[in-house]
Amino acid sequence: RSTLFPYTTLFRSRTGLLQEFTDRLSEIPKGKPVLIYCGSGYRSATAVSILKKDIPSIQVYDLGPQVSQYISSAGDK
Repeated sequence: RSTLFPYTTLFRSRTGLLQEFTDRLSEIPKGKPVLIYCGSGYRSATAVSILKKDIPSIQVYDLGPQVSQYISSAGDK
């Protein structure tokens, strides 16, 4: 099983997000895939980049682009 982290689950405020993320890396489970998403894809891409750098063995996937595409297509209907 994987762990799904909406970006807002990890971060309660918009200020200091990057620092808060790096401070809370130990809360991210090791040993199973981690899925991360945000509404636009920018923050999730940043989070994935940090995770891959700080925890090279982690399986992490960025769903941000797919979520953004879904939101855009839902607005067309």
